[in-house]
Amino acid sequence: MIKRQSKISCLLSTYNDASYLESTINSLVTQRYKPYEILVIDDGSNDESWELLTAFSKAYKCIKIIRNPKNLGYIANIIRLTNMATGDVVHRGAADDYMHYEYLYEINNMWAKSPTAGVYSTNFFLEAEEVYESYGFQKTPHENTKKSRYLSSGNFANHLLKNDPLSTPCPATCFNRKYLKNGKIWDRKLGIWEVSFAYVFLGLKYGAFFSNKYLYTWNLRKNSWTDQEHGNRLKASVIFKNYRKKLISCLKDEAFKQEYIELWSKNFKDRFLK
Repeated sequence: MIKRQSKISCLLSTYNDASYLESTINSLVTQRYKPYEILVIDDGSNDESWELLTAFSKAYKCIKIIRNPKNLGYIANIIRLTNMATGDVVHRGAADDYMHYEYLYEINNMWAKSPTAGVYSTNFFLEAEEVYESYGFQKTPHENTKKSRYLSSGNFANHLLKNDPLSTPCPATCFNRKYLKNGKIWDRKLGIWEVSFAYVFLGLKYGAFFSNKYLYTWNLRKNSWTDQEHGNRLKASVIFKNYRKKLISCLKDEAFKQEYIELWSKNFKDRFLK
């Protein structure tokens, strides 16, 4: 019996993902620990996505759907959905990822033990692992963890410096909604890296809770938005400048140390700007 129960908001933005949507949403509604709400934006799809979403929303009261008349982009949609969310914890997913049966159950267990932590993450499996490895990513910070554990902001900072600063468990991460500032934490100028920034920033400010259990599958497809952002040198150059600038701006509140900023910068340039 779970003594403390969190309300978990699951956010999805989809664009022409009809071939993946059914399994993704089924993985949400069949969770052992049920989501409080599932908020979905169809970002101007021209496939069967809207029809699928409509059917799901009729079958499950927790699902609320919105249809954009034109494509606005993933981050704009996530900002809007974050503003709509009312849960204690927010998961921002991809329409082709997959939650394993006990994922939200594990997230709630971590929240119950530390409801003030900034982020809650599990380990994850990778589909198309060769795409992930092609960018030189290493194991996530807690992949070698033998048990679930909470890291204070100081311990999390030390942990980041001992691991690959670009490898984070963001797909399998939930965020404490009270720190998201109505979606302002998501920065469009950072492209696909905005979620990585939020993960590190909130972990450093408020601590992070990790689980060693593999309860999520990240489908990193070739030519996906993530792959395109990583593979475009011009975009990577712009993101690098914006990300580094944002890191430096956070020095004043000691969220980031100069040592971490230089480590992140070196790793990013070595992988994406050479």
